[in-house]
Amino acid sequence: MLVLTGIALVAAAPALARDPVKWDEAAFEAAKAAGKPILLEIHAVWCPTCKA
Repeated sequence: MLVLTGIALVAAAPALARDPVKWDEAAFEAAKAAGKPILLEIHAVWCPTCKA
């Protein structure tokens, strides 16, 4: 039963993803205050490693 629950959670994970949004300091502070996980995607268009 535990394995089936784990599989269901993994299968549902993409449905929980949000679309990327542009940096907004007020929104970032609000997310921190809410205590929810935050993912920052940082890259440089000129960086060959980032392009890969």
